[in-house]
Amino acid sequence: MGLFSRKPKPEAAAPVETGPTPERLAELDAEIVDLQQQLGAADADGRSALLDRLGAAERARGDLDAAIGHFEASLAEREVYGPAYHALLELFEAKRSAAATAKDREGLDRWIARIDDHMAVSKRILRSNY
Repeated sequence: MGLFSRKPKPEAAAPVETGPTPERLAELDAEIVDLQQQLGAADADGRSALLDRLGAAERARGDLDAAIGHFEASLAEREVYGPAYHALLELFEAKRSAAATAKDREGLDRWIARIDDHMAVSKRILRSNY
């Protein structure tokens, strides 16, 4: 071992993911019901914001498919770079990664195609602003 040798870094333990507590689940369920009730009376911009909040609540619950549905609806209401756009990108990547880990070739292809479609939305948003 020389004078300027690097010491090996200790390996960090992988964090253990735990779901929300039962109390947090109850809070999220109540929030989701409340947001769904508000959705009917909202205008387009308000609807988009409510759908963003619904997507975030579903994501926090662990229901990624429902979250994707809400974020996609928000982006359809108001096509802008915002919470829905960025959350969809993260969720699609999480789904793609899970499919790759499970060696699910069909799922992997499906999520890669969804990411590609999402990039097309990005181009459309960019062009509409100029």
